[in-house]
Amino acid sequence: MRIRILKLLQPRSVSNGESRRLILARLVKLNDVVIPSPDNIIDIHPGDKIQIGKHEEIEITEEFLAQDIFHAK
Repeated sequence: MRIRILKLLQPRSVSNGESRRLILARLVKLNDVVIPSPDNIIDIHPGDKIQIGKHEEIEITEEFLAQDIFHAK
């Protein structure tokens, strides 16, 4: 699934402004690779891991991807 990184962070209940700040501070990684820009569109698959800072991690699952937030138009 291709998705904007900001939309991917929405279920975490942070604002787009906070998400942008975290990404620009190089604190958001996908599978240990730093996301360089809040405007990036990334490919995600079940089993991928999003790391936010040092202590928070989101594991991408089928259930996570099935959330309505990712399918709203």
